[in-house]
Amino acid sequence: HGLTLLGKVINKEDKARIASNDIEKRIESAVSSLEKSRSVLILTSDADRNIYAALPNSYAGAIAGILTLDNVAANLSESGPYPGYALFSSEQAIASNPEIILTISPAPAPAPKLSTTLPMVPGYAGLDAVIGGRVSEVSVDLFLQAPGPRIANAVEELNRIINDMYVSYPITVTDMMGREVEIKSEPTNIVGISPTAMEMLYRVGGEAVGRDNSSTWNPVVEALPSVGGAYSPSMEAIIGLQPDLIIIEALTQGHLVDMLAGVGAPIVAVRATSVDDVTHGLTLLGKVINKEDKARIASNDIEK
Repeated sequence: HGLTLLGKVINKEDKARIASNDIEKRIESAVSSLEKSRSVLILTSDADRNIYAALPNSYAGAIAGILTLDNVAANLSESGPYPGYALFSSEQAIASNPEIILTISPAPAPAPKLSTTLPMVPGYAGLDAVIGGRVSEVSVDLFLQAPGPRIANAVEELNRIINDMYVSYPITVTDMMGREVEIKSEPTNIVGISPTAMEMLYRVGGEAVGRDNSSTWNPVVEALPSVGGAYSPSMEAIIGLQPDLIIIEALTQGHLVDMLAGVGAPIVAVRATSVDDVTHGLTLLGKVINKEDKARIASNDIEK
């Protein structure tokens, strides 16, 4: 609107229209290329080391909103010296545990960047984003100073940062039956049809929409719809859940692969006959569902 207005005022409506269309196309392209919405926390700090989170009405928050990111500070009220920001505690950070943290450090060098000091702030070192290396410093020029027409640059930059943090699908993995399996996109509707598969999935931070009858070790898992027994699952029940990934146990369920192929979802087999099998399976599933950081932690914990 601002470009159109100024174009009319200075008799440059044609150039204003071109500039507006260019911004819209670039933003649309960035939004469409983001594979999945993520939870995000955008932070800045003051000279006293207080930490503030960007709200949706801040410029940085608006950029995150354009990319349909889930701002974990969205329900907070404005507080502190920065318009559009709220004082943010370690307790709030732990409770929200965002997938991605973006930091804005307005102080010039040699002042340290917030992205480098954040892991030393109580409560932050254990966050998934910190453990997984998904903390990124963003440009003050693009994310704090409301640069107007350069909003397209900010949206593109944030899109690039997020895409670089995660697995780029499609990927091909070799499962524990030695089969090459293509995963076309990040799985969101997962069915596990063995206790081994389900326990590994949840250990790496995954969630399922369906389980086998024997997977009752966890109240959350037990509450899921059952697709029948591990040795005789119901195809009708599985298809009804519209899975985009099916996880099986290699040794006892390998014979089910041909039947399950009729569902149309990729099938990944894991195995748990040794410690090496378990850590291999965790690493495999972590890669498949884009949870490699949690898989690494789970594997290290078992090995220790």
